[in-house]
Amino acid sequence: MKTAVIGTGIAGLSAAYFLHPHDEITVYEKNNYTGGHTNTVFVEREDAVRQGIDTGFMVFNHQNYPYLTRLFEQAARSGKNISTVFADKSRLFSPLFYRFLYEIVRFNRLAHRFIKQSPDSKETTEEFLTRHRFSARFRELYLYPMAGAIWSTAADRIGQFPATGMFTFHKNHGLLGISTHHQWKTVSGGSESYKTALISSFKHLIHNGRGAVSVENAADGVDVKDTSGQTVRYDRVIIAAHADQALKMLNNPTALQQQVLKRYTYNRSRVFLDSSSAYMPRRRALWSSWNFLYQQESEREPASVVSYWMNNLQHIPGSRQYYVILDFTDKIQLPHPFFQTEYEHPLYTTSNLGASPSPNCLNEENPQQRIFFCGSYMGYGFHEDALRSSVHVCRRLLGRDVL
Repeated sequence: MKTAVIGTGIAGLSAAYFLHPHDEITVYEKNNYTGGHTNTVFVEREDAVRQGIDTGFMVFNHQNYPYLTRLFEQAARSGKNISTVFADKSRLFSPLFYRFLYEIVRFNRLAHRFIKQSPDSKETTEEFLTRHRFSARFRELYLYPMAGAIWSTAADRIGQFPATGMFTFHKNHGLLGISTHHQWKTVSGGSESYKTALISSFKHLIHNGRGAVSVENAADGVDVKDTSGQTVRYDRVIIAAHADQALKMLNNPTALQQQVLKRYTYNRSRVFLDSSSAYMPRRRALWSSWNFLYQQESEREPASVVSYWMNNLQHIPGSRQYYVILDFTDKIQLPHPFFQTEYEHPLYTTSNLGASPSPNCLNEENPQQRIFFCGSYMGYGFHEDALRSSVHVCRRLLGRDVL
């Protein structure tokens, strides 16, 4: 079978990895690099060692990422444990801080009850918090920044998330308890190492800088036109792109494809790799792997910034510190960053998360279909969701388990 895979995020790369031994594949990628959010940047450390630092996908755990764990085992990559510290010793005797902790415990209890009693609720997270009279402090300094760091989304947009989906995700990841958190891991050598192992057998079939601009069913196949103007006919096509991009490239989308794909909008964020600690907590004792800085918003400074302390996450030695900083407002100005880019993440609302028909129906429209879809939007927007969707598509195409 002659198969095209469009996109080289984890969904596209894994699909190509699974199909390459069986199909004649071609992989299209609009960017000038392979990997999507698997994007490791290399810098020279003070000791002249070349250091890879992840700027997109960074962490996983065995409990919630079973497909990714198995894929890493196939690619022979191990994970390194990380630990996170959230503590301010001066707060131990603050009545306000005790109130803060009480709200966290109360939220965990109510969220557990809500998941059990209202699994089909359309209530948003903001509506739930208002109904239960949670304070602005709890929202702005705990739940919204934590969820914003998880989804790489501005904290002020988290309230739009469906409460059921938000709380279910937190429960599954051990975040609705004091001692239930899972052990997060990073990939040894950075995510570039697993990507390199994954594509080693079909790297020559990946065409960076040649994105697909149109996909159209034909009488005996599917025509794909790329940015160079070339059109090639394939037996089948896997579109492993963001939902909005997938819809845009379909020349004649079906009613189901339009209904499902148009639900999704994406949140854009600028991402910097820098050694400036300007957007880290002022007190070094408060630094953790994931940090949220809340400050008075001004014309030049954003109200909230998410930063990742990469020395702690990836166990990078030396005195020079490296930070990945997320900017949702276009206000951050860093004069000489090592690297700067933009990433997009699906923005979930009650109109798409858990909505019917499910995005999985895109790959079950009819037995003769030749165009298939995979991507993180088919779940909660994470690496595991993208990989799971790829596994399901390839299982259907090959008629057997692939991972």
